[in-house]
Amino acid sequence: MGNAWNELADYYQQPDNNKNEDILIGSIDCTNSPAGKALCARFKIMGLPTILYGDANFGGVYLEEYRGDKTFADFQQFASKELVPKCNAGNLDACAADDRVEIESYIAMGYRELEAKIKQVEQKEKETKVFYAAEFGKLQDKYNERLAEKTSYVTRVKDDVRMIKEVIALKG
Repeated sequence: MGNAWNELADYYQQPDNNKNEDILIGSIDCTNSPAGKALCARFKIMGLPTILYGDANFGGVYLEEYRGDKTFADFQQFASKELVPKCNAGNLDACAADDRVEIESYIAMGYRELEAKIKQVEQKEKETKVFYAAEFGKLQDKYNERLAEKTSYVTRVKDDVRMIKEVIALKG
């Protein structure tokens, strides 16, 4: 992986490949460097190598772990799709108009309003999960009913076939 990673870093050092200059390909020594160890602890890096990507604004809250293949071609393909400016509170210029309006409304809120909004959205999530669990339960009941009908029909057909074969054997 090291060679592919270094090749990707070299690729993005070229101005033609990093037009917005927002892409940084780097590495951190989590084993021998005190500063590296602290950074790895901050981002809860346990296994090595670990590749994090995303928006480093806000203390890295937007970073995610890369889990794809680790060849240069895979890295390059992933980077070309994912390492582009993303819409978030730290990068409103990358947002669609409706997303920007929503984020700006959150920015305008005070801490208590934001906490209340989080509770409201989490409650809606719980309600949605309960609703769909009930709906899936209804679907499961319907499936079980249809499966029982099918099983009963197949059993009757097999019994009929067995009976017909017995009659053929008696006539034979």
